[in-house]
Formats: sequence, structure tokens, C-alpha cells
Amino acid sequence: SLLTRGDPILYFELDYTATAEADDKPSAYSFNFNKIRVVNTVSGKTVQTSTLSKVQPRTMLPVQDLREIVGIVEKEKEDFAMLEKYIANGNNLAVAKKEYDFYKQLLTDMINIPNQDFSMLKTEVTQKLFTIIVGENPSHFKGDNLPVECISWYDAIYFCNKLSKKLMLTPVYAVDGKTDVSTWKYKVHTYQGSIEGKITQDLTADGFRLPTNDEWEYAAKGGQNYTYAGSDNLNEVGWYYYNSRETTRSVAQKKPNAYGLFDMSGNVWEWIWDSYSNNYHYIRGGSWFYDTDKCKIDYQYGDHATNGSYDVGLRIVRTIK
Repeated sequence: SLLTRGDPILYFELDYTATAEADDKPSAYSFNFNKIRVVNTVSGKTVQTSTLSKVQPRTMLPVQDLREIVGIVEKEKEDFAMLEKYIANGNNLAVAKKEYDFYKQLLTDMINIPNQDFSMLKTEVTQKLFTIIVGENPSHFKGDNLPVECISWYDAIYFCNKLSKKLMLTPVYAVDGKTDVSTWKYKVHTYQGSIEGKITQDLTADGFRLPTNDEWEYAAKGGQNYTYAGSDNLNEVGWYYYNSRETTRSVAQKKPNAYGLFDMSGNVWEWIWDSYSNNYHYIRGGSWFYDTDKCKIDYQYGDHATNGSYDVGLRIVRTIK
């Protein structure tokens, strides 16, 4: 051994050359090991030098081969294809990369619901996300990581289509057959008017949308049989009247349900696609303003599509093809 008790830490430097065996054998090399030096890391001085005269043949896998084995190449092809789409949409490379990174992060936050053909955002839509897409924040309680609220059902589907378009996905909602929200003649957050025209949804589109009543309840149960989403004890999983301190709370602070979905009980009500009477749509999950009964998974409530209360927000889903 070159080390004795009390020696400082040492490191080794190895001198070698690598020579390709032949032009027709690009992966075959001869390694000629020349010298090995032992260096004191404190003083920087060479403690010992030994001459080597060993030649060893090695066949090296090209870097490209290794990257293909671990799936990197296929992932890069997907990344480049998406970047090309963003650039073709009028963005320069820097902006395109930023947009694509945003898209990837959002997809990371989508949970594939077992045995179903949809994925669901693991949290309620935050004020940060809503503001990025719509350009304004209507919420009564302010905070990037708080759920967006004070939005109507019309605001919710408007947001979904704008988000889909930003991420180069096919919008789900159409008004008189048109998916471009600029043609809807609708101004968000007014709470006074509705979107004029026939509103339809295309469940085969890959864009974002509101869950149906059945989808929301299936996801909230998480494959279990609890009273609330993830527990029989609401304090474990949700913000409601007796623990919220009369305000919304940052998303994902309580325990999620078995599918990894946060705040399905409490915090803010969540708009649902389904209507039940004269443009009244379901809202599910309860909120910070209500007691335990309203936060039960099976409790169904509703509001008019034009209303936007400070305890009503949304959660988005996507159809999985």
C-alpha cells in the first residue's frame, strides 16, 4: 500500500493514449497505459510516479448506442418534434423551449386515473397557472399557490381552451363549432353575461377540459370507500369551515387520496361539465366555507354558469387516447 497512518488524502493520475485499431473498426481501441502518479491533495505535490507499459485492447460502445439503450434518444426525438411545433407556431427557440418545459411540467402533474380513459390534474388550478393562461387573476384571496376562485363555469371552459391552444393541443370546447375563444365574443370575469351560441365538447380531443360528474366522483373515491377523498377524517385531507380560518389554502398541503389527488374534499368547489337545470352546473367537493357534510364525496351541489364565488374554482382533466 502507498498509504500509511496519518497520510493526507491522495488521488491518482493516469496517463494513457487510445488508438483506433482500424478505420473499419471504429469501436475497437488499444489503450496504452504509460504512467500513474500519486498526488497529495493538500500540497499538490506528486508523492510517487510509476512507469507502466501495458497495452490493453477494448471494444467501446458508441455513446449513441448507450443513449438508445436507456431510452434517451427516443425521448430527445419527441422533445425536438414538440420544439419544432412551437417554433412553427411563431416562437423563437428560447421561447419555444420555455413553452415546452411548461407543457412537460403540467403533464407531470396530471394523474392517469386507473381503469379510466382520462387523466386529472393532481391539484386544483392555481392562481399562477390561471394568470399565465388568461392574463388576469379574478381571485378574492391572492397567492400564486392558492386555488383560483371567483370564476364562472364559462370562465372555466374558456380557460381550458386557452390552455390547450397554448400547449399545441386540440381544444375540447366549441361554440357554434368554433374552438378559438377569440370568436366567442366573451369577456371573462364579468359574471353578467353568458357565452352566446351552442356549446359542445369533443371528448376525443387531446386538450384540457372539465371532468364529468361521474369522472369527478370516480377520481375522488380513489378506489376506496372513504367518506371524504382519502380519509374518513376530513381534517386529514381537506380545508373546510372549522380548519381553514375562513380563507382558501395553498394546494397540496393535506394528504392526497389513493390516486395522488389533493384537495378533492374542501378548499374550493370544482366546476363540472354536467348541467342539471336551466344552465345550472354541478360543483363538487365542498369548500373552505362549508361544513363537513358538503365536503363528502357523494354530495352534489350546483350553481348558475354565470356565477363566480370566492369558494368556487376548477380542476382539469384530459382524455387519454
